[in-house]
Amino acid sequence: MVMPKYAPKRDLSEKEIVNALQGLGCTVHRMDAPCDLLVGFRGINHLVECKTAGTQYGKKLNANQTDFNAGWKGGKIVTLYSSVDATDWIVGLASQLQRGVKTA
Repeated sequence: MVMPKYAPKRDLSEKEIVNALQGLGCTVHRMDAPCDLLVGFRGINHLVECKTAGTQYGKKLNANQTDFNAGWKGGKIVTLYSSVDATDWIVGLASQLQRGVKTA
């Protein structure tokens, strides 16, 4: 097994997104692949990619993530750019769950 020389680069927005999600009652596990975060909320797991708005790299999912998303039979990767996005996403999920709408 070959070890990578450098740790994967983390998005600048990741820390604020993680803090927001945890503050809203989510459990968060950092990953390197296929995306940045595994987020648990009310018994459901979600794949989350953190992107930093305004950067070339942060505009969309990369090719590996897009391929993974296309073939994955579970919930698709959610892309978040800020703590506001994270809050809006969780509030929306909570609302859907309260109405009995299946998420993920």
